[in-house]
Amino acid sequence: MFSLNESPHKRNLHTFISTTTALLVSLLALGALVLSYNALRGVATAYGLSGWQSYVWPLLLDFALVVFSLAVVRNAILREKTLWPWTLVGLYTAATIAFNILHAPNNTVARVVAVVAPLSLFLSFETLMAQLKSEVRRHNAIQLVDDLATQAVHRRRDLDTLAAQQQKTRAAIADLASKRDALKTELVAIRKEKKNITARPPATVSNSTKERARQILAEWVAEKRKITGAALGRELGRSARLGRELKNEILPEIQTVAKQPSQNGNQNGSATEIISGKTVIERQTALLKNSNGHQREAA
Repeated sequence: MFSLNESPHKRNLHTFISTTTALLVSLLALGALVLSYNALRGVATAYGLSGWQSYVWPLLLDFALVVFSLAVVRNAILREKTLWPWTLVGLYTAATIAFNILHAPNNTVARVVAVVAPLSLFLSFETLMAQLKSEVRRHNAIQLVDDLATQAVHRRRDLDTLAAQQQKTRAAIADLASKRDALKTELVAIRKEKKNITARPPATVSNSTKERARQILAEWVAEKRKITGAALGRELGRSARLGRELKNEILPEIQTVAKQPSQNGNQNGSATEIISGKTVIERQTALLKNSNGHQREAA
């Protein structure tokens, strides 16, 4: 077990112990390899291998044992299955021990001594591999913690950015709410003003304005122009509403007079008669008198 929060002193001590142990285990494995190699070479020579073959054959066992042990460590680090490498390690260890016993003299002590070398080679190398595996796991764990710390810094920056954006959004929402309230207040004031305008009595119009409107309308009727209340209001320098009211009040009167025969016997009234408001009144009075005279004669 190891701790990621250990002090620098403990970390240095751990590094020293690990390095020393690895060096001693390596020396032990080298010594066991040399002894086992000599025994295996003797077996190869005794059973017919000579020359360079007797030097190569022991390596097929001892180096294969090293390779299979490394395969166990590799699979363990990668979290892969280690059954097959362990099986090969066990078989080659048993074979090395058997050949060392075969090379030893025919007595118990010699056979025990012969077993020590291959067994020491196996155990020392497995100890070295276990230590290497622990260091690799330690390094991976430290790297993982560093990566998590880096990610935490990035996440914290992202959160700070989001918090700033959220603050700006809240300020914008508050500003929009203030503008909304101002618009509501303005809308209420406009509605009140509209009600006041609607409730106001119609504006009084002077006789001169009406006379001017009558003259303008008479001219337009004589010229057969298109007549609108807005145009009349502009001509008078007044509102379109007042222009419409004057048009509706005066235009029917002018059109009626225009359709009546003039004093000169024309079918339609002359422009001069229509333009003058006084002439219009006089014609209307004359028409009323003629009508009364006809009624008396009939009586």
